[in-house]
Amino acid sequence: MTPVKDAIARLPNKNLKVQLLFNNGISQNWRLGSKTIEELKKLPTIKQSLGQPIPKR
Repeated sequence: MTPVKDAIARLPNKNLKVQLLFNNGISQNWRLGSKTIEELKKLPTIKQSLGQPIPKR
């Protein structure tokens, strides 16, 4: 998971076109909006890799 977290942390907050490659051989092209990128970085495991504290619930 670390390579994925590091890659997400480095993404710019802008619209991105990405190609997802699945383990069954299927690939799909997706468009991620800037707000989606921002929200991905807010996921608890991603926030932790960015050095930000995870709020207690």
